[in-house]
Amino acid sequence: MPVMRMALGLFASASTVLASQRDMLVQRKATDLLYSRVKAMAHDVTTTGQKPSSIELEWLEKVEQDIENSSHPSILAGFKDDQALMDDAVAYLLSCETELKADSDMVSKKQSTTSTKEKLHKSCRADESVKATTATKEWEDLANVYSKASPPTPPTLSFNTSGGCYKDFADEFESKMDQFTTSSIKFAEGLEHKYQYALEQYEKAEAARSAQQLDCNKAQKMFEAMFCLWTSAASQVLEKHQECWKTGSNSFDVVKATVLDSVAQWKFEYTAVEKILCMVKQLKALVSTGTADLDSCDAMDVDVSFFSLTNTSTPDKSNPYFGNLRMQPGNPVWESKYYKSLASNSPAAPVMPCPGNGAR
Repeated sequence: MPVMRMALGLFASASTVLASQRDMLVQRKATDLLYSRVKAMAHDVTTTGQKPSSIELEWLEKVEQDIENSSHPSILAGFKDDQALMDDAVAYLLSCETELKADSDMVSKKQSTTSTKEKLHKSCRADESVKATTATKEWEDLANVYSKASPPTPPTLSFNTSGGCYKDFADEFESKMDQFTTSSIKFAEGLEHKYQYALEQYEKAEAARSAQQLDCNKAQKMFEAMFCLWTSAASQVLEKHQECWKTGSNSFDVVKATVLDSVAQWKFEYTAVEKILCMVKQLKALVSTGTADLDSCDAMDVDVSFFSLTNTSTPDKSNPYFGNLRMQPGNPVWESKYYKSLASNSPAAPVMPCPGNGAR
């Protein structure tokens, strides 16, 4: 039964018992009147020694039948209803615990999912760090293509002015310059090839790092969103459980007070009708046996031990703890706890605060 319906049912039942108690007061007056009438008859019989008349015996027979067929069943049924109401009051509180167990399992699943999302995010950032390191290395390699290149050295010639031949000098110079030019061209072509290759490698590495960063930012959002869902669900479960117990405890107190008073009335009523029944049987016995012990009826100790209520104590209340639920995205301490260990070349993106937790 849903908690709210059960609560409404308890209050409705308690109202019914209160109404029944009003009817019981009327019945008690009738029982007191009947008790007084039967006791007066017994007094007359004892005082005068005259046995009951046939009309009185017929009336006594009807009283006995009414007690056994109506009063007894009605009193026992009333007590049974009171016990059922007490049981319902306890059942309501137990339902709070049952719902808490189911809700706690749900929260645990969300917490487990959150933990999985956290691990995926950390793993993703670790891969991002590796790719960022690779991209940095490729960038350094690209920068070093020119900065660490060793171009060909220009030729150096010295002209011998003492008897040397100018033509021989010119031929040698031309030959060396041709070699230098050829080497320079090959060097430039090779350098351009190395640069293009290094540029291609860097662009690939940077593209991989950038794509990885986007994936990690998505993983981070998934983690933070799940963390918010988990803490929000946990907070709602705690509030729901507290409200359930507040409603149930208030209802329990009202029901218990009402039922205890009702049971006291049933005991009184049962004791009265038992004494009436005793006097009726003694008066009937007087006619058949000539003897009666009417005084014993008035002084009899009626056993009312079976009017013992159970479930009159509240069950144990759980006090679940899901951690510090205010520690969530949007809290600077939270960000330090979950993202401080990330590598400097793969930091977390700006945190998206949980709804109601304020902006960073």
